[in-house]
Amino acid sequence: ETQELDHYDQHKRYLRRVTSRWKCRVSSQWKSTGIEELLSEEAQTNNERQSKSRAGKRAESLASIEQYDGFALKYWESLHNREEWRGDVVSWEDVVDALRRESEKVGKKKEYNAAWREGIYENGEFKQTKMIILDIDEMTVMPADISDWLKSLGLTHVIHHTNRMTASTPRVRVVVPMSHSVMDKEYKHILRVLKARAGTEMGAEAIAFDKHSHSIKVPMFVPNVSPHGADLFIEHTANLLDAVEWLKMTKGADDGKSEKKVKRANALRSFTSEIDPEAFVSKHAIMPGQSGGHGALFACGKDLHYGGRVPLDALETVLQPYVDAGWFGTSENRSVRSVVASLKNYKANKDIAL
Repeated sequence: ETQELDHYDQHKRYLRRVTSRWKCRVSSQWKSTGIEELLSEEAQTNNERQSKSRAGKRAESLASIEQYDGFALKYWESLHNREEWRGDVVSWEDVVDALRRESEKVGKKKEYNAAWREGIYENGEFKQTKMIILDIDEMTVMPADISDWLKSLGLTHVIHHTNRMTASTPRVRVVVPMSHSVMDKEYKHILRVLKARAGTEMGAEAIAFDKHSHSIKVPMFVPNVSPHGADLFIEHTANLLDAVEWLKMTKGADDGKSEKKVKRANALRSFTSEIDPEAFVSKHAIMPGQSGGHGALFACGKDLHYGGRVPLDALETVLQPYVDAGWFGTSENRSVRSVVASLKNYKANKDIAL
């Protein structure tokens, strides 16, 4: 087995030199050694390498995002009139004081609908932010327990009641400042990591974050005195959430995508043991510079689905490596996802015709 592995490594190095010199077209993924004892280790190593690469790219993306000192607070007297707003660059202490003052004002949501958010506001929406704002409408722990958990992470935060909070049904908003301004994509990644850690460290059912607060684009109603008499305001000063480090974290960041990947992998294993996808692909592949790549890709997908019995949900997993490797022309001009969508429409029309 050791000799086979050494031969495999030499073969890989040789192929890299050849393909680099002659610009050959090869699969974007190296074949397995075939040594059963090494399969799980090879897969794990490859996944770890990809995760680290993605994490590094996420952290590096902050360099292209406009950064600023303090916090850019935006405030609307009425959420229904977003054209009239005021903004100030303030400190975290100013943010805490403003939230505390607002939480002491009496008013119902329909009558008192002032709103706020932090970040760069352009063309009627927020482009980036330095502040995580999350609503929690369902929890099996107390707000003080959530504060203690955030303290254990060393994070500065404010937790205050929302308008619908009662003594028996706590509903709170969590505000956590960050070290860097991030855009919506980076914001969602940090939230996924935060949610995953909450589930692991506090229990899967401890906190249910309200989905409407998962985007930086949603302004939030300012706090006010709850009509139910269940007011709450917790403030703790420690460290800003380090956006660079949290963007490097990968645990739980798929937010449901991992389960989909497992299903696709299981589907892939179920039929690759019976067919050779490359045998189908090679029948439809085009030569470099030849036209008709998209049609060839559609024909290949159709052949794999109807001839090879490859499920439509697994086609993208099968075909993408060949597209990336240039089997159907320039990969930038080829969309496996659109081909799968076309095949679904084709299948639906075919079923109707039958």
